[in-house]
Amino acid sequence: SHSLQRKDLCYRAALTMVVLLCGCFANHVDAAVDRAEELANSLWNQVRRQSIVQVRAISNGGGSVAITEFGTAFMVTDELALTAGHVVCDLNPPHKPRVNIEMRVGGSGAAGVTPIGIQCYPYNADFAIVKLPPLNAGRAHLELGAFEDLQLDRFITIFGYGGNEPGRYLKGNAIYPPVDNEFRVRLDLNAISGDSGAPALNQKGLVVGVFVAGNSPGNTALIPLRPLERELRTYSIFVPLPMGIIVENPAPND
Repeated sequence: SHSLQRKDLCYRAALTMVVLLCGCFANHVDAAVDRAEELANSLWNQVRRQSIVQVRAISNGGGSVAITEFGTAFMVTDELALTAGHVVCDLNPPHKPRVNIEMRVGGSGAAGVTPIGIQCYPYNADFAIVKLPPLNAGRAHLELGAFEDLQLDRFITIFGYGGNEPGRYLKGNAIYPPVDNEFRVRLDLNAISGDSGAPALNQKGLVVGVFVAGNSPGNTALIPLRPLERELRTYSIFVPLPMGIIVENPAPND
């Protein structure tokens, strides 16, 4: 009888401990979710949102009826924007720029702008560089970062116009390291059609990649800027080195 009582007491104590541990874990998860939401909300301030571009591409879809497709892009200089290649370029070879494209810098309420140049990269990762007409006042644009820093903190957030809805941010985590030949980094966030081309920010608010694919957690992906470095450099767009890497200053000229 005493033995059974002791076993019962031990069982109850163990059960209480499990309940407490589960409660602590649940509270920890809730706190982490709250912190991620707070961080994403703070990163997507009005200035950064002004650099996001809603893209409308009109095509006939191979028939007589015009089809309007939506996507996202983002400014990286006063005149240059980055986006996913399939947003502004034909999917079939030779992957030429689409003819009828309208871009609204700062969102759907902004005036539409026609690009003056589009560079597609069909034999590289799924991305494109778009040039817009200059403005005397310039345009808001995002700062670039190193995707390698996702090893230190895998938090990621994008801002897109999925479903032709008003722009909204999504948050999640990168599933690092890259997993395919195009160095795509898988994400656990839940995006939809129209988010392609959105900028992916790290926890410091720096762009580390271009959102390119997927519509379910674990099946979404970004292309890091590092593999695009050579093409970006031709437009004087430079991708920073990862944290902890020091580049010595060149010797002064004689």
